[in-house]
Amino acid sequence: MAIYLQWGFGWYYVTAILLAVWIGLMFYRKNWKLQTQLIVGSITVILAFFIEITAVSQGIWNYVPGNWPLILWPHYFLSGMVAYQIVKTVEKK
Repeated sequence: MAIYLQWGFGWYYVTAILLAVWIGLMFYRKNWKLQTQLIVGSITVILAFFIEITAVSQGIWNYVPGNWPLILWPHYFLSGMVAYQIVKTVEKK
């Protein structure tokens, strides 16, 4: 399994969308406390790591050499922070 540092331009769209949603929800909720969000984002990365390892070792999916972009991990992190904002927004209502 190879990790590579070159990825298509589409990954930047995904990053921009995640950042826009996260920042938009932060403005909507007027909550600028980052500590809990960073913890939730980190936990998401840890969970994603174990899910990836388990799935690859069980043969659920695999990564051919050169098909595991490093940019995937920041997306897991941002997804966790977006999920936190969504849950808090729904919880508030």
